[in-house]
Amino acid sequence: MSFKGLVSKLQKGGKSKSAATKIAGAVANYKRKGGGSGPTNAQKKRMSKSEIASANRVQKRGGSTTKMGKAHRGKLA
Repeated sequence: MSFKGLVSKLQKGGKSKSAATKIAGAVANYKRKGGGSGPTNAQKKRMSKSEIASANRVQKRGGSTTKMGKAHRGKLA
């Protein structure tokens, strides 16, 4: 879903324009960093090769990112 599409969907759901824009921006930033199903093709065009590789690594790693999951893997201090 595009940024504008998500904003309009949120507005139809009752959010104000400024709130919808902020939420859509947070979602886009999360995806750019590799969350969810990864960055969209349009986002990849704007990213450098190292950013794309980093996003792909995060996406492929998988596993739980919760405190319980980190504690289970021994990575929680």
